[in-house]
Amino acid sequence: TSTLPTTYYTPLSGIGRAMSFVRARQGAMRVATVGLGTGTLAAYCRTNDTFVFYEIDPRIVRIAKDDFSYLERCADTEVRLGDARLTLSDEATDAGRDSFDIVAIDAFNSDAIPLHLLTREALALYAGRLADGGMIAFHISNRYLDLAPSLIRLAADGGLASMVIRDDGSHGVLGVPTTWVLMSRDAQVFKAAEFAGSDSLPPPSAKLVWTDDYTSVWSAVKLPLMSEASI
Repeated sequence: TSTLPTTYYTPLSGIGRAMSFVRARQGAMRVATVGLGTGTLAAYCRTNDTFVFYEIDPRIVRIAKDDFSYLERCADTEVRLGDARLTLSDEATDAGRDSFDIVAIDAFNSDAIPLHLLTREALALYAGRLADGGMIAFHISNRYLDLAPSLIRLAADGGLASMVIRDDGSHGVLGVPTTWVLMSRDAQVFKAAEFAGSDSLPPPSAKLVWTDDYTSVWSAVKLPLMSEASI
């Protein structure tokens, strides 16, 4: 299955649609991902593509390389070890730094949410690495938290268009239900056929934008689910 994007990354997921859009538009693509996991996103890799993964945990890197073959089959792939915010910040001063067609942030589906990856300052780092027409893709599938409103608000604050894509996972190999939020400087991107049938929501009002100085994870808690889980 090393050539098949499974679980959270099937073709009709948010990231799958983003990959399809970029592929149709230009062929070869450059993709950066914060969070390695098993390296499943590299299943989308084709000749002349570049995939860069930012991963903080060396144990995850060993598992992805020793127990899975996604990275192995992608000729131009690289894992940059360390905290993604710090690494991206260091790279921001490099005049020859990479630019990417897709920057995927895939670190929010566990119980421990790295909030420093969800702030105004973090979004500026991601946006600063986008090629023309590029997209930022946040994977926010989570049983206990709904991060979509905060991200939609964050996108509006940063002058970016956004779209929420929810998929039940039934049309892919070993697919599971997912929620992704996509962002782009160009709102016309989301009128493409690849994004048909998805949500484009106005930013919620009366809440503060998350910054390095202010975040509130309680505002994202799914209270009904939390109540059900405690019964």
